[in-house]
Amino acid sequence: MRIVLGANQKESAEPVIRLIARLGFPNVEVHTLGVIEPFYPYTPPVAPGLGMTVGVDFGRIEEAVRQHCETLGEEIVQEFHEKRIRCTAHVANGRASDEIQQLAHQVNADLIAVGGGNKGAVAAMFFGSVTRELSVHSDLSVLIGRGEPKTHGPIKAVFATDHSAYARKGADELLRFGPLGFSKLTILSCYDLEMRLPLGTVLAAPETFALEKEKLERAIHHENKQLCEKLAPLQCEFSTMEVQGSPIEQIAKVMEATESELLIIAAQGHGARDRLVLGSTAHHQVANERYSVLVLRPK
Repeated sequence: MRIVLGANQKESAEPVIRLIARLGFPNVEVHTLGVIEPFYPYTPPVAPGLGMTVGVDFGRIEEAVRQHCETLGEEIVQEFHEKRIRCTAHVANGRASDEIQQLAHQVNADLIAVGGGNKGAVAAMFFGSVTRELSVHSDLSVLIGRGEPKTHGPIKAVFATDHSAYARKGADELLRFGPLGFSKLTILSCYDLEMRLPLGTVLAAPETFALEKEKLERAIHHENKQLCEKLAPLQCEFSTMEVQGSPIEQIAKVMEATESELLIIAAQGHGARDRLVLGSTAHHQVANERYSVLVLRPK
């Protein structure tokens, strides 16, 4: 299991470092990458201790950022080694999302990992745009670490699924990763009655509507139980939830109710054209929520 970790600041990288260590991937190997992005006049500070770039020596700035990336890489390597995880540090020049994806292909990575949800202006600019680009354009799965995950212990997670073809492939990819660090995995399906029930049922007699609603809920519950059986090799406790309403609204409520740290969701599509459509639900989770997200894309 190879992971490429994009990291330009320790504070923002720490949540995803903790998640990688606690997820318990088998035979994991991490490649951390610090990226020196192009500098332009009137850009914000590019590294701790460096101010605005207007009217200054760009060569000096680039060297300072390189030293910062190299030092950070050494710190991350040491932290992973203490967790008994192999790690190699890299530094590159270019656009962060491009360089991360290029390294991922060079080392034949299975997963890209980045930090997010930071308060600093630089971190917000770097990780906000990089996270969005990777989640939309990458052909690999992406792990986004946010908040302050625990340093040790198993992870509670929610797997949100609509049981579509791409969601089933996402489950296959999770099995291929083989993480054994979950304590509990909640299989969540959100559904819209008007969208899922046969045409005209919503306007039918109350008895007919109730029967069709119960039939739909039983079918969704059955699919959720089947997914639990499929994911049994992950060796954790499973539960299922079938919730009526918008996934964008309900996922956040379930994450809080189950005290989960990580949301797992499949991306919509795998080909070059399909990757442009992340899916409104997945996009919202990546762009707006405060918890960590694993976006699955079958390799």
